[in-house]
Amino acid sequence: MEMHAKALFEMKQISDLQISKDGNFAVFVVAETSLKEDKKFTNIWVKDLNCPGEPRQLTQSGKDSSPRFCPDGTNIIFTSQRGEKAKSAFYKINIKGGEAKELGIDKVPMGAAVLSDNGKKLAFLSSVKVSQSPRYPGEAEELYEWGGEEEKKDAPIVISDLHYRMDGRGYTHKEYAQVFIHDFEDKEELKQLTEGKERINQIVFSPDGNYIYYTASFYNLEKEVNQTSIKRITLAGNLNNEVLTFDGQVRQILVADKGASLLIVAADNSYPGGVAPAKLWHAPLNKSLPLKDEDVICLNPLEDGVIGNLRYLEDEAQLFYTKGYKGNSNLHLLPYANGLAEDEEPVLPLESGVVTSAEVAENGTIVLLKEDATNPVELFVWQKGELHQRSSFNGEFIEKYPPLDVERFTYKGADDWDVDGFLILPKGYEKGQKVPTVLSIHGGPTGVYMDNYQFPFQFFANNGYAVVYTNPRGSITYGAEFANGCVNDLGGKDFEDIMLGLDYVIDQGIADPNQLFVTGWSYGGFMTSWTITQTDRFKAAVAGAIISNWMTLGLVCDIPQYGEGLIGGPMFDKLDMALARSPVTHVRNVVTPTMFIHGDADVRCPQDQTEQFYYAIKRLGKEAVFVRYPGQPHGIRKPSYVADRWQRTLNWFNQHMN
Repeated sequence: MEMHAKALFEMKQISDLQISKDGNFAVFVVAETSLKEDKKFTNIWVKDLNCPGEPRQLTQSGKDSSPRFCPDGTNIIFTSQRGEKAKSAFYKINIKGGEAKELGIDKVPMGAAVLSDNGKKLAFLSSVKVSQSPRYPGEAEELYEWGGEEEKKDAPIVISDLHYRMDGRGYTHKEYAQVFIHDFEDKEELKQLTEGKERINQIVFSPDGNYIYYTASFYNLEKEVNQTSIKRITLAGNLNNEVLTFDGQVRQILVADKGASLLIVAADNSYPGGVAPAKLWHAPLNKSLPLKDEDVICLNPLEDGVIGNLRYLEDEAQLFYTKGYKGNSNLHLLPYANGLAEDEEPVLPLESGVVTSAEVAENGTIVLLKEDATNPVELFVWQKGELHQRSSFNGEFIEKYPPLDVERFTYKGADDWDVDGFLILPKGYEKGQKVPTVLSIHGGPTGVYMDNYQFPFQFFANNGYAVVYTNPRGSITYGAEFANGCVNDLGGKDFEDIMLGLDYVIDQGIADPNQLFVTGWSYGGFMTSWTITQTDRFKAAVAGAIISNWMTLGLVCDIPQYGEGLIGGPMFDKLDMALARSPVTHVRNVVTPTMFIHGDADVRCPQDQTEQFYYAIKRLGKEAVFVRYPGQPHGIRKPSYVADRWQRTLNWFNQHMN
């Protein structure tokens, strides 16, 4: 059957997997898309792990997410936007079914509920307005009062913070996430435990339920590095102890050893911009606080993978985590107790594929979401040394659109480094044919192409193109040195790596050197734009959410320090490098017909990046088209726009084929 870009929405997405403590049930979120309504709908499903058969749909509103098991293992608390107000709220439902009941907590949660081990208390984050008066020294009171009323939508927006907006969220300088606690037994008024202007990211209970630990990220202007505060508060909110300031970006914390230790998943500042693999760290909580730097020990200093989804079985003295390594991802076990760890070992006998998440029950049952290059994500269970698939949400999709095989290859990049690439041959390919070929470039640069199902590439291949995609230096899961291989060399040896990967496929007699096409998004959009200033080998290009001018990007995007880390400092101190590696500087070299795609609400790579390059190309009388998606952030969300992006890309390539 012919594959159209809209076929993407015949797939179902599975996420937010959870398992009950006793290992009897798993719950997760299934997302389905309605092109007619141009919306994505999410519901919660449940799987009895002791029975065969498919999972069962538990909720029906289409607006349900973030399920979390109560300690009894038979009820879950989740968030939903049902009702007239259409604001997110907490609901509770029995996994056997029935009506969900709202908990009646009068605050809008930001994310999932966090339950104490005994289930008596619920903590969560909610956005709260923080006093802004005066917003700068000397601001007249009448000016603040006139502009401070929320209902006055045309009031001046006064900014005095370094960071004041976030892609997909908009302005963030007026409201900050605060920690709230709800006690199910006392029925007391909801308590707010924090206040002020911290960027709180994660909260966890201590095992005894007496404390909450939280992380708050910030940028240290004096040291010019990203750091994370880890703090501890009592449930009365009257004690706020600094546990430590971690020199880097903390992804996750977990209280272990009966409350005596804190385990931290974090990337330290060993490399510029914090571009380092996340590792596992141990911090003792039985010492006087705050802890000193030397108190925090890395448990896996030689780790070259990227770990996440940390889980802990205290009685078994075991840690579990997913680890991305060289484009694959598996679940690993690490024997651990009291700050001491042994050698890790993979749990699953996987040679390829991607474990996107995994949860472990006290009886050792493991549920996981797994996919590979020819199979979209499904639910699996690991019991008694055997892996069993327990869902077939995408079975009909695979039957309707049989996936094309993906070949993985390793080639020599710049400096003779080993670089991984992937190749999908077009539908109906016959050996010896030279075929039109699309080169796709990932974002980041610390992104990575994994061994998972890639709909856009299957779409191109089903429509007559070979597809090549590679993991050049800068990609994660290949170690810190590799991930930092393009720092201070943007568009240098990473560009060479990419071109050498394409040359490899040409040398195999597969890619037609006269019918080459290139595309990418974000940093991949930068690299696509850079590519058309460095070579004329491509018949057409599609560049999305691009970077065309490093100088201006570094002053207007929502995470400017990331770009500074890549280029070696603030853009105004690195003018020569910033401009030399900006595509717009070399615009006179462009001859490739190029389509630019951008969301006009993007503040990660703001739309002016495309406007600059597009104008320069058109000013020179060259062929270019600019597609703007209204209201869309850095990642396009509206389903019709997503389908439009891929269909336009295919049509643009078809139009410029020999």
